[in-house]
Amino acid sequence: MRRKRTKRVPFGICIVIVTIVVSGGVFTGCGKKADPRCPANIKPAAVSDLGVAIKENTVELSWTISGGKEDNSIFRIVRSELEIEGNDCPECPRHYSRLVEISFQDSKLIWRRRQSVAYRDSNVKAGHLYSYKVLLCGPSGTCSEESNRAEIKFP
Repeated sequence: MRRKRTKRVPFGICIVIVTIVVSGGVFTGCGKKADPRCPANIKPAAVSDLGVAIKENTVELSWTISGGKEDNSIFRIVRSELEIEGNDCPECPRHYSRLVEISFQDSKLIWRRRQSVAYRDSNVKAGHLYSYKVLLCGPSGTCSEESNRAEIKFP
């Protein structure tokens, strides 16, 4: 009786095949899957409680922020100005222009509590209606949505 001769796979090829199979399982492994976005480009939370009041011949804006203070973040405050006694129409669409961009460390900001902040606009005129919005911009320059609108008539 004749024995049938079988071909043996060389030991080196077996090692290569095992390595490929094992590494395929490791590198395709599981894990948290999410949008491939850099965390620095995520929009900050919008301010939702902007308020205004008249204080010492200025208009004081106040709001709270969610999260903590970030060193490189800024507030962008925009303002619309209408004459009360004139041809301006309070119900008409508003044109907002940038009033100020101010960093968290700026001395013009008034920090009342850890997350409560205020800013005073001293460039106001009697007989005008002022409307404000605030945006929070992160270190990468990505800004939140606009805050709620806050209005006040300066006597």
